[in-house]
Amino acid sequence: MIDIIEKIQFLKETWSQPKKASYDNESYSFELICIFNEGSLESEIVSTFNLIGIEELPFEYKQFLLASNGAFLFLDKKYNQAGLDLYSLKDFEAKIGFWLSSYRANSLIKGDLIIGEFVGDSDFVVLRCDKKADDYGAIIISHPFDERKDWFYIEDGFSKFLSDFVKAEGYKYWESI
Repeated sequence: MIDIIEKIQFLKETWSQPKKASYDNESYSFELICIFNEGSLESEIVSTFNLIGIEELPFEYKQFLLASNGAFLFLDKKYNQAGLDLYSLKDFEAKIGFWLSSYRANSLIKGDLIIGEFVGDSDFVVLRCDKKADDYGAIIISHPFDERKDWFYIEDGFSKFLSDFVKAEGYKYWESI
């Protein structure tokens, strides 16, 4: 949990006020900010995910929810056209029906849990939660117009994804790999 808490603390210290990313040298561009919610209770986490059929969340992601019940990372606060919305428990309850009835349902498999979406884009962050699968804990960046085989896989899990996304200051680093 220390690793996740350190990442959150770093983001709170360095990105709690809007500022430009270091890769951004345009004069007209937008400033980004990170916003965190208060943490969740373990009982709330277990209850929420049991309702949608997830028996055991990967450890790193559960630690994130205990420390921050959702967050906006590198949000373009002025125009809301960039950033990552990591869902709160309340968001899961509101969005699960949409996922199951949308075009996205055909692409999801057992154990897929959409944990966030990119603001202003149609990409989603999927966490693999099937404890019996080889890729349990992996992060997948999905795009509705690409086949699943073309989605970006981060096999090292949530902590690695979060670290790399922080280092990239919100830039979708996987698109340039």
